[in-house]
Amino acid sequence: MVYILYFSFLLIGACFFKRRLEYLRYSLILLCLIIGFRGVEVGVDTNGYIEDFYQISSMSIDVIVRQISESKEPLYYLCSWIVGQLSSSPTVFLLFWAMIPSVSLYLFLKDANLLTKGYLISILCFFALGLFAFFVAGLRQTAAISIVLIAFRNLTQKDIKWCLSFWGSKSFLAFVMWMLVAYNLHNSSILFLVALPLLKVRVSWWYFPFVMGLFFIGSFIKIGFLVELSTLFFNDRFAAYGTIYESSQSINAFLLQLIFFSICYIKRGKLVKKDLRNNYVFNIVLVGLVFQSLSGMIYEMARVAFYFSIFFLVLVPKAIEEYSVEVRNVLYFGITSLLLVYLFCLSSSNLPEYSFWL
Repeated sequence: MVYILYFSFLLIGACFFKRRLEYLRYSLILLCLIIGFRGVEVGVDTNGYIEDFYQISSMSIDVIVRQISESKEPLYYLCSWIVGQLSSSPTVFLLFWAMIPSVSLYLFLKDANLLTKGYLISILCFFALGLFAFFVAGLRQTAAISIVLIAFRNLTQKDIKWCLSFWGSKSFLAFVMWMLVAYNLHNSSILFLVALPLLKVRVSWWYFPFVMGLFFIGSFIKIGFLVELSTLFFNDRFAAYGTIYESSQSINAFLLQLIFFSICYIKRGKLVKKDLRNNYVFNIVLVGLVFQSLSGMIYEMARVAFYFSIFFLVLVPKAIEEYSVEVRNVLYFGITSLLLVYLFCLSSSNLPEYSFWL
């Protein structure tokens, strides 16, 4: 019922809200409340985070200082402890962490300057890509993904130039600062730096056949290599993965992203000509497809892909606007309808069973 009411608001609001930023603001406020007021059984890790919160909030200053100094992801403990000193309510704890992605998404989508219908597509993509289901489960990485969006936003305030003057610019230093924040929330955020050397690569003809070929890469890579890769970046946290997860969900996510990429690729020339930053976004989602293509063998690659696939939220609606009026209207209606059918009928995992914290 919560999902039905929320998507009803999105559909009706897209028709009647005259101010697009007002529509975006209320949509993300409601999303924040849905994430923050979720029950302990919503999201496989929520109960564990609540237990952590009780434990962290009861720590003395000396103990929390030692915990922070010994932890490789200290900001999670610091923020949770501060919240615990203000309130012992798990709802306040979850609302605090829900505000981080909601605010970052607002800033990120606001900069995209989309139409109201475009914001509707963005939020539907957010659910269809599995980001919502993950955001109600992986609390720390959710915060890290959100901070990465803010970091990218600072990096692209001006045209990126790989020269000495740019390395010392305010934009790049702000990017580094925010990436440090993300890294201290979840170490996996460092993998976003993989995209940096590719940002200046021009969108070319080889993108699409290369992306099509990614689907078959997994058959040429041994599972041991991927486990070693996850161990290198995640300190054995995911070493047991790769044999216990079904690959069907990862394949569906890859195919969905491939469809999104195809819609955008057709209008790549106009998108890049209109805004050079769209070229950066093309390269970022391409990196995401690389990681997603490996997730059929080890699911944690899908978690890495979230750092990159979230950029489809701006690229897809921007691409739709570059089509002719007739095609554009068909795409808006068709994508909206298909994503709603996909969410409610074909992919139950993207809309986890919901209950409020009471």
